[in-house]
Amino acid sequence: MYNLLPLYFSDVKKRIKCAQIEKAITAIEKGITLIQNYKNSLISDVVTGKVDVRHVAVESIEEEPEEELVDEELIESEKVQG
Repeated sequence: MYNLLPLYFSDVKKRIKCAQIEKAITAIEKGITLIQNYKNSLISDVVTGKVDVRHVAVESIEEEPEEELVDEELIESEKVQG
């Protein structure tokens, strides 16, 4: 009997932790859904003219040049074959 008690409490602790994690995941998913709904609503309001954004200044964004995704080994093998 005494040997099974630590296993029981270990199982209970795991279940409590799992329940806490599931509760946190549910809350995060709910928050994500609310943000997505807000985003969609805002886009709709801007497109239909319910929200005037003409006065909003947009910061210029410097785009970083795209890195060429080239496999160096492929280049070397083409040089050897070519």
